[in-house]
Amino acid sequence: YSVTLFYNKKFEEGLKYLNKAYEVRKAAHGEDSPLLLNIYEEYGEAYKEAEKWIEAKRYFEKCIKIEDKNPQKLATRMAAFKSSIGEIERNLKHPRTALTFQEDALAELGFDLSASSMDELDIIGTGRPDLVAGIFYEIALLLEELAEIDGEQEFKQRALEIYKQSDHFIDQRRLSFFSEEAKLSLAGKTREVFEKGISLAYNLYKESGDKKYLETALYFSGKSKSLLLLLGLKETFALQSSGIPEHLTQREWELELEMANLKTERYELQRTEEDATEKLAEV
Repeated sequence: YSVTLFYNKKFEEGLKYLNKAYEVRKAAHGEDSPLLLNIYEEYGEAYKEAEKWIEAKRYFEKCIKIEDKNPQKLATRMAAFKSSIGEIERNLKHPRTALTFQEDALAELGFDLSASSMDELDIIGTGRPDLVAGIFYEIALLLEELAEIDGEQEFKQRALEIYKQSDHFIDQRRLSFFSEEAKLSLAGKTREVFEKGISLAYNLYKESGDKKYLETALYFSGKSKSLLLLLGLKETFALQSSGIPEHLTQREWELELEMANLKTERYELQRTEEDATEKLAEV
């Protein structure tokens, strides 16, 4: 119940219920028991949602300390805690510290970004593809941020590779999901990856003139349109159950698809103009 209140922006009310749960659990098991992990994690998520970054970080650090001594330690839990601290550090404007935490989170899952093929990886976090995709996204964001700070083009190129690796990972894991609901849930985690991939690839193309980046932008644009259809199904069901008229839901997704199409057309026009310029130069 407290989680529902937090995500409905009722922070103080949610905190009241969480404090009660904490006191009961602490009295029964002690404050350093693994049985309090979900309580501390919920505190961390609540403070993160409220953008109270220092308080949030303190609770995730507590989670890591307890989980590290837990006889039933889970790599996915530890990775999630470290990734949360990485996200907090990014919001505190500490990109290098944030990047270290995100890379450590991937390491907890047995993930090596230098692997030559995603198919060769035996990822512990396969059962939490949303977590892996989220960590990928955070790492790419941080690399883009460091590129702006240091003026290093290499960081942008690495970020684009991370977006591409994330896309490949998601495709591989989504194929193994049996239910459409699970596939749609994962799709919801990937929309930002495609949007950021489009933007970064196109910017790299404008800066370098290398058409491989334009092709990558077009690739992500096409994937984004497919994803919109999946998300449209998911959100349509949710909106219909909330009483929103079906024709309004349909119109909203028509507009979303039109926007995606316009993005693709923009990239294609840009590519055509560049080809025409090159041909004129040859005449």
